[in-house]
Amino acid sequence: MLGAALVAALLAGRPYVCSKRCGNCSDACRSCAPFYRFASSLAVPPPPRSSELAIAQCKNPLAWLPALCTDFAARGAPVRRITLYLKCPVEPPRLSLPGSPEIRVVRLPNVGREGHSWAHHIRTNFDSLADAVLFLKDSTFDYRFKRLRMLKVPPFRVLERVTELGFGCFRRPEGALSVWHDASTLFQYQLSRYGTYKGTYMAKLNGSLAPRFEAGSAMAGFLRTALGGAQVDAFLRHHFFPVCYGGSFGATRERFRAMPRASWGNLERLLSRADNLEEGHFVERLWAGLLTPPMPAEWVEGFARGVGGNVLRGGAKLAATPYYKGIVTSCCCRDTRR
Repeated sequence: MLGAALVAALLAGRPYVCSKRCGNCSDACRSCAPFYRFASSLAVPPPPRSSELAIAQCKNPLAWLPALCTDFAARGAPVRRITLYLKCPVEPPRLSLPGSPEIRVVRLPNVGREGHSWAHHIRTNFDSLADAVLFLKDSTFDYRFKRLRMLKVPPFRVLERVTELGFGCFRRPEGALSVWHDASTLFQYQLSRYGTYKGTYMAKLNGSLAPRFEAGSAMAGFLRTALGGAQVDAFLRHHFFPVCYGGSFGATRERFRAMPRASWGNLERLLSRADNLEEGHFVERLWAGLLTPPMPAEWVEGFARGVGGNVLRGGAKLAATPYYKGIVTSCCCRDTRR
């Protein structure tokens, strides 16, 4: 809950900036909550009356799924449909779930990581999406790295975020880091490789002409190809871009339909190039910014002054790959009139 003085200042339109390090620049840091809850100034969407799940299934059990179905039904958004996307050579699990949702099994070629499956789902179900659509990898709650397991957000909380803001992420920011990124720095993001030595060796063993990992351009170049230069320029004008890491998230039907079906098809096509590809990491960093409104213009200047140089320019190391390039590392807010 925000402090009374902060609420009064926001209602009066007074700008806030970050003055000293105070921790997480998310709604966990109540002074910074206005910047995190960037959609709060918009009309509150009607609560979802139905939900659906798209799950990238491979080797992890779905033991969490019955409890999710029970909980969502109790919250007024029963799960009507579950689509299991299989890219691994495994048999689908036998599921008996509360509420008896429709269960579909879709086998897709092993390309594009989970982002390809999500773009495919949005395109093919564009006219029949539920009120709330949640995309989950089967590893969402079973990360092999302890530091990532500690960041997972429970499904009921994600549904609350979708109800309140139109978008929710299954992974919270790490440590004192922010959901916000400096857009110009983020869009320079590139990876030279991803995967273990064994994985690289097996790829070469299975075919010396295996598709290259590199996209051939930084994230900005991919976005211009996928969405058009005008959309990328609009992102850069807003200066700050939210990112949901981990590839698991949820949003309202309206947020998906705000972008034409053809654009989702274009993303799906671009992610069909290979199984292990740099573009998949670009798209992971794209979902939140595509599916949420930009930070209100009247907040950008104050936020930028407060952030100052507290932006990670080079990218941190996580699981032997650079991560978090462009992320706002800390902020604290005060009334600039004082």
